Amino acid sequence: LIAVLISAANAVTRKFFNLSSNALLELQWVLFAAIFLLSAPYALQTNAHVRIDILTNRLPARARVWIELFGTLLFLLPMTILLAVLSWPVFVSAFQSGEASS
Repeated sequence: LIAVLISAANAVTRKFFNLSSNALLELQWVLFAAIFLLSAPYALQTNAHVRIDILTNRLPARARVWIELFGTLLFLLPMTILLAVLSWPVFVSAFQSGEASS
């Protein structure tokens, strides 16, 4: 709710008063990240995340486990590694230069 209110307030002030705030934009991103990072583990733990249930519901539990494992190893793990490898130099450069938001 807070993220939605901040987003709406920022949009209204930008549209009607021609004012924009980088602080509000960054706060939106931080709140979005917090929402995602705090809710994703819960969704995975309780099996509440989106899946291809239309196809897998007809399969036995063992086949569903293999599909889940295959999907994680083939898609999630490589993407996680790729993001970590590609973002690390950018992070180090920004950290060493003392980059900070105004």
